[in-house]
Amino acid sequence: MKMSNKLILGFTVSSIVGKVMEALNNKDNVTPNTTTTFNLNIDKPTVDHSSYIHHFASVIGSVSIGEKVFVGPFSSLRGDEGLRIHIGNETNVQDGVVLHGLKNYEYQGCWPIIQLLKKISLTQSI
Repeated sequence: MKMSNKLILGFTVSSIVGKVMEALNNKDNVTPNTTTTFNLNIDKPTVDHSSYIHHFASVIGSVSIGEKVFVGPFSSLRGDEGLRIHIGNETNVQDGVVLHGLKNYEYQGCWPIIQLLKKISLTQSI
């Protein structure tokens, strides 16, 4: 085989391998949110390069993922309704976990879960 043919074959193979690697590195499960009536901003997730997101997991909208984070299969991290979700460094988000940040709102001066915890602590006796 002539040297020129070897070069052409080498460039062709390296181009094909490059396209395949690019397709494998493309994370189509990490996407910005869509514009809605309750959230007009389009937010894109930020993921540290050392983190691993399973290809069956979904990360949408205003989500920040730190260093060395594992997001398991069928997990859903949705920061698409105006509330930012932050996953800290070296965190393990197990299979099937759903985190969904709803719009910020207060209920009678405090967050609903805090209000619920106050009611539970007042009604229970030790």
